[in-house]
This record gives sequence, structure tokens and C-alpha cells, in this order.
Amino acid sequence: MDLKIKNLILEPTNICNLSCKMCPRNWVEMPLGVMSLTLFESILGEVEPGTTIVLVWRGEPTLAEILPHMIRRSYLRTKDVVLATNGTMPHVLGADEFRCLRSINVSIHGKESLEGLKDILSRKGGDTHVQGSMVDGEDTGVAVEDLRCADSVRIYREHTADGVAGRLARQEIPAEKTERGGICHRLLTDLVIAWDGSISRCCYDWHTWPLEVLDANRQTLEEIWSSDTLREVRENYPEGPCITCDQWKGEGRTL
Repeated sequence: MDLKIKNLILEPTNICNLSCKMCPRNWVEMPLGVMSLTLFESILGEVEPGTTIVLVWRGEPTLAEILPHMIRRSYLRTKDVVLATNGTMPHVLGADEFRCLRSINVSIHGKESLEGLKDILSRKGGDTHVQGSMVDGEDTGVAVEDLRCADSVRIYREHTADGVAGRLARQEIPAEKTERGGICHRLLTDLVIAWDGSISRCCYDWHTWPLEVLDANRQTLEEIWSSDTLREVRENYPEGPCITCDQWKGEGRTL
């Protein structure tokens, strides 16, 4: 398998100012916090130029005071920085941040998010791609047509059903998913680091391994990426949360 960190997902914070009914935070217990400057700078120093840095995971990144710094420093390192936000705090982003962002995904969860999307579009630089997105079936009071002002529109699959992430039963798993050539690309290209330095197998799995197992505070990115823990996940795919994940082959549709 061709193993290389192409996408580094860093979590500025897992705190959020919304409470969407399909959000995993409704049933996943996790300590809340903000990534320290020390940890961020340590991680960034190991990142290879050209790696895509994605600044979001389980929370709303604009709630983290460190975010503008993370955007600017990440750009200087890799020239490829992506942000996702619920659009409720667009004022956090200024001209310097827009200049450093290749793309911004504004996830619409209400009319305040839509107004944030419009604000970002009115102030962003010409090179920053702004996508408006919605979760299929979520009642936001916003119509898909309202998102046409964005550079692109994406409708994502419902993330959960009745509080369960992934809706595939074992007997429904397509044969191609279990073939070695069918391994989910995220396990081969993406590394997810939480605010406290803990690690997850994938951005769709909100659980992290204990810090005693994997910890970006004391292990290098290469040590984590090549660890026995992640190797076993790849070799045993699909297992654990990968078995019932329904996001492995396409996450929605672009309009």
C-alpha cells in the first residue's frame, strides 16, 4: 500500500456553539479543550511542504483564539490550508486569513450560518474557494437554492441514524469494501490529531485512542503514522467502526 500523509486534520478545538441533532457529540463522551500553541508548533515543524492541512474536526474552529495563528502558520509551511466552519462567527476571519486559505466549507445549520456564508463571500479573496454545504434531511430553515451564492454547493449524507454513526449492517457491506483494493483511502492518506494530541483512525470516528497508545505530544508524525496501532487498522480493514461506516465511498453530491 502507498502510505503517505497527504491530509493532516488538526483540531483547533472540539468545543461547539451549536447542538445539531445528528452530531456525534450528542453521544460521544470526550474532554473538551483547545489545542495548545506548543503542540501545534511541534506538529507543524514535522509537516512536509505540500501536505494539505485541514483545520477542523469535532468542534467549531472559530471558537479557538489560536485559529488565525494556525491558519497563517500552516500556510507558510504547506501553502495548502482548508477550513470548515458553521459560519456563525465569520468575523474571526480577516484579510490575512482569507489570503492563506485555499478553501472554506461553510456548513449550514440555520439562517445564522447562511448569513455567515454571505459575509465570508463578501470579504474573501478571489483565490479562496467557498463551499456552502448542508446535511441531507436536516431541518435548517434554509433552502438549497439559498446556497447558490457560494462558489459550490455540496449536500452531505446524513451522518447518523438514531444516534448511530454508520448505517450499514454486516450483511449489507458491498464485497468491494472488503477487498484489499477497496480499502478506504482515508486510512492511507489522512492523519487526524485531536486538540489534546490524541489520535483517531478517521475524521468520521470521533473516538481517539488513549494518550498512552498514541500521543502527538511525545511521538513524531512518522512514529504515529507507522505505528502498530494504525498498521493493524489498515491490515484488518474493515473492522471496528469501519465495518458499518457508510461514508467510505462518497460523502454526498455536489450541485
